[in-house]
Amino acid sequence: MLPPPGFSDGDKVWKLNRCIYGLKQSANEWYALFPKFLTSKDFTASHQDPCRFIHNKFECYISLYVDDIAIYSADRPHLTTRIKVLKTAFEISDIGEASFLLGLHITYTSDGIALTQERYIGTILSRFVMENSNIESIPYQKALHLLKGLRNNQKSKLPHTNQ
Repeated sequence: MLPPPGFSDGDKVWKLNRCIYGLKQSANEWYALFPKFLTSKDFTASHQDPCRFIHNKFECYISLYVDDIAIYSADRPHLTTRIKVLKTAFEISDIGEASFLLGLHITYTSDGIALTQERYIGTILSRFVMENSNIESIPYQKALHLLKGLRNNQKSKLPHTNQ
């Protein structure tokens, strides 16, 4: 990195007080800082995904993807409080409810949340010049009845065949 014009002091070395966005080590420095802050606010990192943080007292989850943060909570007041806490330590912008996240299109309905990848699929089809391909439904039996998975210690109640 070169100093700005007019700040040349011969062959002195410049020390950065914080990481510059886009440098190779910036993501590592960010990830070292962010979890430390969250653990001080009663969050713990998930064992399955170290970029997902779970609040110890409230039903509140934070997912971190590079420099994007998604906060999930069933309780709106706790969600608002967590956002305010994050704003005290970091420069963040609250864009409200997510409509796109990591390639997923999120639609909120009275029945719940619907996730689709329609835009992503369209991008892939365009890349391989397949936009005009014939649509095919998913091949499965129409009267298919799915059974809940059995645990290891449960015996199957399904009839056995002698084959």
